[in-house]
Amino acid sequence: TCPVTQDFSPYRLNILFNEQTQIIEQVRCG
Repeated sequence: TCPVTQDFSPYRLNILFNEQTQIIEQVRCG
């Protein structure tokens, strides 16, 4: 599991971001 924190760390997590809805759809361990 990955802890989701307020700080954005693209090096730690793979974040699938939907620009149209401005919603993060999926967060996975990188």
